[in-house]
Amino acid sequence: MIATRTVKGNNSGPYLRRPKIVVIHSTRSGLDWTDAQELGATVNWFTNPDGASAHWVLSEQERVRVVKDDLIAWHSAYLNSRSWGIELTQPTIDRPYR
Repeated sequence: MIATRTVKGNNSGPYLRRPKIVVIHSTRSGLDWTDAQELGATVNWFTNPDGASAHWVLSEQERVRVVKDDLIAWHSAYLNSRSWGIELTQPTIDRPYR
């Protein structure tokens, strides 16, 4: 079973209209970390007031909601106000997301 938890991440307030786009990113820190370490570092960055954010961070073992679906996350520049953002943990390019 995959665990789910919620943290409070950066957001720009509510959407003016419901998004129709989902943007999927991979974390790719470039470090030789475990999936849990990559998840922890990403969630930590997304809860830092100076950092970016996404709606969800998904790893092999856990799902973390960072920004509620009705709020704008900071993940994709000009698409932020029109999309939901999902991060898949992938420490390096040669380690595919599972």
